[in-house]
Amino acid sequence: MVNQLNDQKPKYDQACKVTPFSKSIFFVPITENEVLSVTSKLKGKLSAGYDEIPEKLVKFSIQPICKPLTFIFNLSLCTGIFPDQMKIAKVRPIHKRGRIQELSNYRPISLLPVFSKIFETLIYNRVVNFLNKHNLISDAQNGFRQNKSTHTALQSFIEDVQKALDNKFFALGIFLDLSKAFDVINHKLLLAKLELYGFRGISLSLMRSYLTGRSQFVEIDHVDAKSPNQKSFSSSCKEIKYGVPQGSVLGPLLFLMFINDLPKAVHEAKVVLFADDTNILIIDKNLKSLNDKTIVSMHQLENWFAVNHLIINIEKTKALFFQGRGPRQIDKPELYLNNKKITYTANLKFLGIYITENLSWSSHIHHLVQKLNKTIYLIKSLRDLVSLPILRSVYFAKFESLLRYGIIFWGCGQKDIQTVFKIQKKCLRLIKRVNNRISCREFFGEFKILTLTSLYIFETLCFLRKNRIYNISYSDVHGYNTVHKQNLYVQPCNTSRCKRSVINMGIRLYNNLPSQIRSIQEFKVFK
Repeated sequence: MVNQLNDQKPKYDQACKVTPFSKSIFFVPITENEVLSVTSKLKGKLSAGYDEIPEKLVKFSIQPICKPLTFIFNLSLCTGIFPDQMKIAKVRPIHKRGRIQELSNYRPISLLPVFSKIFETLIYNRVVNFLNKHNLISDAQNGFRQNKSTHTALQSFIEDVQKALDNKFFALGIFLDLSKAFDVINHKLLLAKLELYGFRGISLSLMRSYLTGRSQFVEIDHVDAKSPNQKSFSSSCKEIKYGVPQGSVLGPLLFLMFINDLPKAVHEAKVVLFADDTNILIIDKNLKSLNDKTIVSMHQLENWFAVNHLIINIEKTKALFFQGRGPRQIDKPELYLNNKKITYTANLKFLGIYITENLSWSSHIHHLVQKLNKTIYLIKSLRDLVSLPILRSVYFAKFESLLRYGIIFWGCGQKDIQTVFKIQKKCLRLIKRVNNRISCREFFGEFKILTLTSLYIFETLCFLRKNRIYNISYSDVHGYNTVHKQNLYVQPCNTSRCKRSVINMGIRLYNNLPSQIRSIQEFKVFK
């Protein structure tokens, strides 16, 4: 892969689909209060970078070093030079699963000096403020952004598919898998894009200094059978020539800026992004037109990824064909990228949610039930070892966290969710040590735990209110002085699938709230 990247030179005129931004970013001086504030928010971990200085030590001894640290940071901002000692990464391989002899079963964790994290956070805050102020990040991007999440990415995709099927359109979803996307970013190309976004002069020099001249080494621990002492062994340092720094604060943001122009490169399709998770949605009422749009979109995707030096893993890239009408067996558009065929599947996992070609949630609930049963086994193993309050905390951390994720999508069903609700009640009976014939109603109140249905209502209302996705009232649609004119307008639907969408269900639930709750402006109070 490295040799392939070395043989290619960035074609800036083709790769940069960025509209040049006239304003420039200027890094205002850092204050001591900012340094203290950022340091106070460190988690206080004991892990350390190559300098062996842990977060916890810096967090509790920041006062005497705050002034010289602030001076160093400001000197870096003024000169456009990122300190070399902050660019050395210690990589520790962490075993995931499987045979310990297999290198592929390890995940590399990159540890940077804590002072680098503090400085990067201060730069990050300035860059994000500039990007948000001028609305430079694409709305298609949902990763590493305030008020954005996997839920907003999923909602954007699923809602459009539901509307398409409700209007008897065809919909084609292509789920791209990028190979080591963060690790193969071309620095010259990234810097060219940053310049178009407003990084010029000293700020661009600082980013260039930040990206280049970085190095890393690998450290492993070894326990000798003859000695109880653990020893650490380190490799030699090697230069990092590509990619955004792993384990860094600025790295994910720089990646977002690098991939930010992808939605503009695809004209006939909708692009949904969560960092490097890339989904393409093509919709049309006519199958031939859909096929034509697909051919154009695949060609545009192929060109963009080629000139941006990002590699698509065709074997892991899959497609879903959504069809709400007509015969089930039809000629689906053939999909090719780099002369390799993309295969269709009946269901797949996208951002933690199993999506099927008919938008049924049975597959997701099936996998969820398996995870919940494993968690019940964990709780059963712990109940004789820990107190009831701790067991309740385990329920929230391990069991309810699984229920909450994606419930705004799959929690609106009738048949399948009863299976999940039975498992929830089983878990509560297990915690209370009662048999299956005892009612759980009072246990929900005792532990202050929401039932599955209540959890769905709560999460859906919070999602609707927090994201302000839909705010059209009946008074905006017609001028009649009706009792419900201030209610949110429910768009008419033809299918039950569309009626159970997050937006439609959320609006119906929201309209049933008392007016004093709906009038609350602050989200935390509303929640």
